[in-house]
Amino acid sequence: MALQSLIDRFFTTSETRATADLIRDHTKDCDTVLEFGCRGGMSGLLLIQGLLDAESKWPRRYVGVDLVEDESVKNLRGLATQNGLSFEFWCGHSKTYPLHETDGFCWDTFHCGGNLFDDLVRISPYVKKTIFVLGTRSHGTASQAVVRGLSITQVAKELQITEEGVKMGLKEGLRRFLATHPEWIEVAEVGEITVLRRVSPISISLFQA
Repeated sequence: MALQSLIDRFFTTSETRATADLIRDHTKDCDTVLEFGCRGGMSGLLLIQGLLDAESKWPRRYVGVDLVEDESVKNLRGLATQNGLSFEFWCGHSKTYPLHETDGFCWDTFHCGGNLFDDLVRISPYVKKTIFVLGTRSHGTASQAVVRGLSITQVAKELQITEEGVKMGLKEGLRRFLATHPEWIEVAEVGEITVLRRVSPISISLFQA
């Protein structure tokens, strides 16, 4: 099935269509997109379509990072390559992913504020244009661990963050990040998606170790 047909099939309500438009609009000026937590494929469909929407003379590339390459990831790979995009998948924990420059970054790993804050602090210096954060409505005030009744201590150990960070909602994680990183501003929030845009140039050197 064609990529646009899949998007039309899955994004049917006014809110999901607005979400789709938001992601595509903020991806179409990107040549490269990195996604942490790409299983499921819904955001990946929109990121890939956004890359295809781009009018760019440069090769476009999607990079997905997750713990397992399941059928949804394989389907994304097929859709990307059928449409002439470079597709890369890195199997492993996002916290150990070797960082590199990217135009866009989409975050959808374990939904808690401490995890989000740590990931954004680590990756944001390498992101040149846009950050998408998923889950900011469902887990905006109460984290995924709190909502699901998971062991706070165990999650903290697995994510290597504090128990306070595990309990923290995504909105607080975002607030703390933006308060300490004025080079980023929040520009939009629709449904489960919050979008940040860079307002000052990237400072990481290509030759920095």
